[in-house]
Amino acid sequence: MPPSEWWKSSPVRGPDRHVVLVIRLLGGRAGGAERLFCGTANLLAAAGLRVTVLFHDADDRRPAYPLDVAAINLRGRRGVPERAFRIAAKGYPQVQALAGFDWIARHSPFTRGLVSAIRELRPDAVISWLPSANTPALIAGWVTGVPVIPTNHSVPEHDYGDATRWDPNPIDRALRRFVLRAAARIHVLFPAYAAWFPPAVRERVVAIPNYVAPEFTPAAVPRTSTIVSAGRLVTSKDHATLIDAWAELAPRHPTWDLAIHGEGPHRVELERRLDDRGLPRSILKGHTPDLVPVYRGASIGVHPSRFEGFGLAVAEALACGLPMVGFTDCHALRELIMDATNGRLVARDPAILAAALDQLISDPDHRRQLSDAAPASMERYGVDAYRTRWLTVLGEVIR
Repeated sequence: MPPSEWWKSSPVRGPDRHVVLVIRLLGGRAGGAERLFCGTANLLAAAGLRVTVLFHDADDRRPAYPLDVAAINLRGRRGVPERAFRIAAKGYPQVQALAGFDWIARHSPFTRGLVSAIRELRPDAVISWLPSANTPALIAGWVTGVPVIPTNHSVPEHDYGDATRWDPNPIDRALRRFVLRAAARIHVLFPAYAAWFPPAVRERVVAIPNYVAPEFTPAAVPRTSTIVSAGRLVTSKDHATLIDAWAELAPRHPTWDLAIHGEGPHRVELERRLDDRGLPRSILKGHTPDLVPVYRGASIGVHPSRFEGFGLAVAEALACGLPMVGFTDCHALRELIMDATNGRLVARDPAILAAALDQLISDPDHRRQLSDAAPASMERYGVDAYRTRWLTVLGEVIR
């Protein structure tokens, strides 16, 4: 079957209620957001809803994760006006007056495609995924009269206030906030995130944390003398602080290893840092498709991220019985890690992190206590609770 036709054979289940899930990019993408998106579509379909996925991606490969519902790539629904705007926008950002042309060239094809598809499909509700899809979906929902629930998978102040995230065009940043007025509900990951939103829309904010997939469970396998970290190699994950801490610690514990799983644009800088600290580049393990055996076989986990919306890698590691160490300035980690119960929370400083790791390495009984408590601490993030929360919100919106 040609790649462009894979979605045509996908089953559509549950004819009574129809929900559309929207994401901007999907083809072949193996990130946490895409994994959760596909999983959510499958869970809602298994609960009896008819689910259709809409996306707008030049990459026509299959999604990297199983998707058991109909999916339609809206790419290609572009007319002459959009091509004209693309030509006019070529001078932005050097010419700020062209910001409007730039926004139309980037986002109008997706928005128009959504309007057309939603009118044709006539769903009961739309769930949009990430800010790159939220604004076009909310505009399309306003045009078509279909309720839209935008989802936010990071800290709201970063998604809406950081000029370097998503589209840096000031028009897009302004629209990102303005169109929230049209939202039926606004999804966030933790209740504390609701405080960021203006009072006019705050009452429509609902908190639904991510779920931990059932395969992330402990196993009766030996744990090796390994400290593990998993996450994209980007500046915000702050692997640099972890490397600095390990450079101080490694000579004192020659039988222990550090393994950083993930790939990203910060790799070259991290390799230089490893060289400068006299550490092997083999610490960087690259992309690892299946982290379950990694979490089950390690003894300590570290997640040095500066900010996280939820911290799915942390929750999955804890569910596998891996005690986690994180920094207190990351709100999501304060939601997941209970200091001295299932892990450690410390100040963001290489020396302080090294001291905390040193203590855990030197005290296997304490490590075992943290490990034993970790899986139960993640039970509230199970699949059933996640599905029930979404079905409840959808029921309210559809009614």
